[in-house]
This record gives sequence, structure tokens and C-alpha cells, in this order.
Amino acid sequence: MQGLEKIIDLLKTGGWQSFFVGLALLAFLLLQSWGVIDTTSVPYIVPIVWLLAFFFLGISAASLGDQIKLHLQNRKKAQDRIRYELAQREAFIDDIPHLTEKEKQIFAYLIAKNQKRFDADSTGEYASGLVAKGYIVSIARPGSHYTFNSFPFEVPNFVWEEIQVRKELFPYLAVNRSRGGGEKAPWIDSPW
Repeated sequence: MQGLEKIIDLLKTGGWQSFFVGLALLAFLLLQSWGVIDTTSVPYIVPIVWLLAFFFLGISAASLGDQIKLHLQNRKKAQDRIRYELAQREAFIDDIPHLTEKEKQIFAYLIAKNQKRFDADSTGEYASGLVAKGYIVSIARPGSHYTFNSFPFEVPNFVWEEIQVRKELFPYLAVNRSRGGGEKAPWIDSPW
């Protein structure tokens, strides 16, 4: 039983270890064929070593296959993510003429202030349409401190890059607060 447990532990170690064990067994067979190692006293050792060499090299090949498969899956995910981001970028560019004036004011304010992030209530207030389209996203994470009235939002990179290129489509007009003075952010629904 102890021998079986050791073999199982050896198999758990991974492909590289199995490869080198198989390589060592092949080196043993090579030295035996050159006459460096005498195996005449144990005639059945050569077939056993051949079987073990193929066994360990097979495990190594399976491990290598898994690594190749994992690499290809990661590469496909990266390509899919790039395609998705390009599709989002194109959808945003196509949607720019159809943005409401309030949505354009929000982007104009953010461009003028060079501000990618802002706080609003958790609904997004006047930015809720942009949030729904994915042109503004929540950056709140579990464990972060935020309240219903102070919820963090951000303009994704693909949107930020496109509005920077097309600044002329987002003219900035400062809006003063009706009470208390000062400038009012265009996404805020409250008069204060």
C-alpha cells in the first residue's frame, strides 16, 4: 500500500517531474544498451523500465497537453475581450449623435474637469441612461465605503478615449446651483 501511495504522490507532482523521471529511465535504458549497466542478473528489469518510461512520459505529455489547452483558452478569452471592447467602442461611437443633451453635458463636464470618476446617488441620477448603456460604470466593490447618496462611478477607458478625441461634440456650459451658489454637476438631480 505504501508503494501505491508514493506513486500517487509522484503523479500529483506535475508534468515536469514526470518528464524528468521518464528521461532518467530512458537514460538508464541507454546506458544498459551500451553495456555500462549490467542487467543480466535481473532479466525482467528492461521491460519494466520501458513501461515505466512510457508511463511517466505519457503523464508528462498529458500535463503538457493540459498546459497548451489552458494557454489556448486564455488566449481565446483575451481575443474575445478585445473583440468585445472594440464592439463596445463602435457602439458608443455610433450612439454619440443619439445622446441626450443632458448626457452630453455630463461628458462635457467630465472633460472640462479632466475627471473620469464621480460620485452620485446609487441610481446614477441623470447619468442613469449612460450607466444602463455601459458608458458609465459603477466602481463600487464589496468592502468599499459608500453610501446611497455617494456611490462611485467611472467612465470606462474606451469611452474616455473617444470623448477626448471628439471634445467638440461635448461643449461645456457651467450650470450654477439654484441655491447656495457654486457650480452644479450635470448628473445631480437635486437643486442643492
